[in-house]
This record gives sequence, C-alpha cells and structure tokens, in this order.
Amino acid sequence: MKEFHEARAKAEDELAKSGIITPGYRLRQLEAKLTNSGAPQSAQADLAERAAAKLKRDQPVSRAEAAAYLGVSTRSLGRPSWEKKLPRCPSFGSVVRYAARDVLRIASAMGKER
Repeated sequence: MKEFHEARAKAEDELAKSGIITPGYRLRQLEAKLTNSGAPQSAQADLAERAAAKLKRDQPVSRAEAAAYLGVSTRSLGRPSWEKKLPRCPSFGSVVRYAARDVLRIASAMGKER
C-alpha cells in the first residue's frame, strides 16, 4: 500500500510540473505547510485573533469574528436576546457587522477581555 501512495505522489508531482495541479498534490502541499509552520491553529482561534486586531483598531467585526472573540456560536449572536445586547452596525446594509465598542462592552461584561 505504501508503494501505491508513493507512486501516486510521484505521478502527481510530475503532473504539477506540467501545470496540472491535482487535489492530492494540493493537499500534500497544505499538509507540508502546516507541518512546517509549527502547531496549527484552529479556525476559531484564527478568527478570534483577527477580531482582537480589528477591535484594537476600533474597526467593526463580522458575525463570525465577534462570535469567536466572545466564545459563542454565530447562531447565538442572531438570537433575539443577543440582538438587544449587541446591535448591528446600520451602515453596512445586508452584511452583518458589529461595532468594536459594543463587542468590547459585551466581552468586558462576560469577563472575556483579551
């Protein structure tokens, strides 16, 4: 079985040289990147970091970023109880964004300041 995977990897490498990128080749590239970059971060931690950086600059954050920063699910932020606590920014139309001051206020009340 090991020989099969090695042969397949070799064939995918040859295809990549000719400009044809297969999903298997791309997956191996991404796995190598993760392995070489140290401990991989979860998507949630990455979103929370991005949100913290935006909040420091007093920029609005998306629903996913706010949820990651506050440690709740994105569905929770859409519930009526959260709508009262965390109002949406009115100037973004259908795109949901939350003001930095509101997210920081909620985080402070929850004891989740970073």
